[in-house]
Amino acid sequence: MRKILNKYPGSITAVNSFDSIVSTQPLTSIHNFFQQRLRWAGKWKVNDSLLAKVLAFFILLVQLAWLLMLLLFLFTGSQLLMIIIGMKLVLEGIFLWKIAQSFKQQFDIRAFLALQILYPLYVISVGVLAQIKSYQWKDRPASFYR
Repeated sequence: MRKILNKYPGSITAVNSFDSIVSTQPLTSIHNFFQQRLRWAGKWKVNDSLLAKVLAFFILLVQLAWLLMLLLFLFTGSQLLMIIIGMKLVLEGIFLWKIAQSFKQQFDIRAFLALQILYPLYVISVGVLAQIKSYQWKDRPASFYR
């Protein structure tokens, strides 16, 4: 996609349509899922786009901040943190609910709440491990190290 974008600037755009959804089979194991995510996250190191690199780092920082905020709230009970956390949950929940509606998907509030804790742990661990660990793809070791 990057090569196409570089050769034909402005030729790639997002399509926000139910008809544009492509379904694939899920990976068969947690190990395969984790290896796929390491491969995806590891690509940012060789990506020529400064924007992509900054965005990857920003996402990591946001997840670290969110996890820190949750931990601080648990230990301090701060009302200010409770308000900030509540606002984040409500706004993000409404946003994801609307996205789910546009793609004719069910929004599961229980999964949404559970992922508020699991997703930052996942993003942080994959983001960090992708920088120090190689991965396997199609049963062979691979790496993006130059």
